[in-house]
Amino acid sequence: MPADMTDWDADIYVCDPWCNIACRANDYPAEFKEKMEKWDRAGKQVWLSGTGFVSPTSDEWISTVLGGEKKAT
Repeated sequence: MPADMTDWDADIYVCDPWCNIACRANDYPAEFKEKMEKWDRAGKQVWLSGTGFVSPTSDEWISTVLGGEKKAT
C-alpha cells in the first residue's frame, strides 16, 4: 500500500480508536492533523519513542504517524 493514504482506494476506511477517528483512508491525514491541532490547543502532549513527550503538532510526530508503515487487515 502507498505510504500516502490520500492515494488509497476510496473504499478503504480507517478506524483509529486512539484518536477517536473513523473515516475514509483518503481523509485520514487531514482528520488526524485536525485532531492533533485540537489536542495541542488543549495542552496535550504525545509520547514519541526516542524523543519523549512532544506537541501533537510537531513535524516529527506527524511524519512518524502519517509516514509510517501501513497495513490493511
